Amino acid sequence: MEGEATGNLRRDSSRDGADRVVRHAEKKQVAGERARRSNFVYGSSKAGLDTFSQGLADSLVGSGANVLVVRPGFVHSKMTDGLKPAPMSTTPDAVAETIIDGVASGATTVWVPSTMRWFMSVLRHLPRPVFRRLPI
Repeated sequence: MEGEATGNLRRDSSRDGADRVVRHAEKKQVAGERARRSNFVYGSSKAGLDTFSQGLADSLVGSGANVLVVRPGFVHSKMTDGLKPAPMSTTPDAVAETIIDGVASGATTVWVPSTMRWFMSVLRHLPRPVFRRLPI
């Protein structure tokens, strides 16, 4: 699957012959969970890509191909050098290990670090008036 519409898709043929598509956003995939007022355009683009990836996964059910959505938080890398690290920051190696584990386990979504899932669940469920008052 190549082309503009599929973005950062990588194909991995596993030993059992099933195909696995890994969709990984390089930076702050969690931004798509709930857009912040300071970067709502960025967050909405991540949300769109996240929804596309989930829809692609659903459309592939029964085909033998699968999609793994990877949701890293702030990743320490050359791209983020000089930026103030966010809480629960991670490394490229940790993201890679999580992807390997996710593919091996047949997961559909992985969070890096895994605790980010619970943190974002709380943020996602906050009432909007409360969320707007957060200094993020």
